[in-house]
Amino acid sequence: MSELSKRTAKYYFVQGIKLFLVMLLGIVIFGAVWTNIYLGEVDITDKVLYRILSFGGVFMIMMNMMYSMYSPGWYDNMVLSMGARRKDIFFGDFIKQITFIICNMLLYSTMALAVHKSEHIKRILICGVFALLMGAVGIIVGHIIKKYGRTTFIVISVVCSATFGLIMCEVANGIHLFGLGENKENVISIAAVLLFVFMEYVIYRLNRKVMVV
Repeated sequence: MSELSKRTAKYYFVQGIKLFLVMLLGIVIFGAVWTNIYLGEVDITDKVLYRILSFGGVFMIMMNMMYSMYSPGWYDNMVLSMGARRKDIFFGDFIKQITFIICNMLLYSTMALAVHKSEHIKRILICGVFALLMGAVGIIVGHIIKKYGRTTFIVISVVCSATFGLIMCEVANGIHLFGLGENKENVISIAAVLLFVFMEYVIYRLNRKVMVV
């Protein structure tokens, strides 16, 4: 790995940490609100942590997609102007997402163990897989917006929101939308990984055409 590649990877890693800290601030704010709601009740700590666990997985997916949409128009242009290669950007975006998702998963897994809700860990892992998938979607959407303008954003947002809603209903609420039975979580997770691999290929192709703006 060249010195420039290492510097680019470090840049994206730091960005992933920063994005996690921003999201952590949001979790702290929500935690304060829920603490105020449950103030005076028995086991207030357990109730607040349970609320954060119930909300955190969805929040992680949503924020990773939103952050990824900014990459083609902001982060990628910055590192290109510093002389980075398009291949470095491709791996850098992946490093940023992985850093953000792993930090989230460690946080929520620790909370789950703290309130003796180890069954939530599987759900957190599944949400991590979908966060990667929606992050890839976000990067592709970012490239489309960068190329065709913001007018396409409304249509894309509707489609992505509908897809996101279906996924969350199936994973979080257990509604049998796809008739997959007891193995639905495993099947959907595998499908998400395959889609992620395909989208990463698309992103790699798009990065070959990216230019400094």
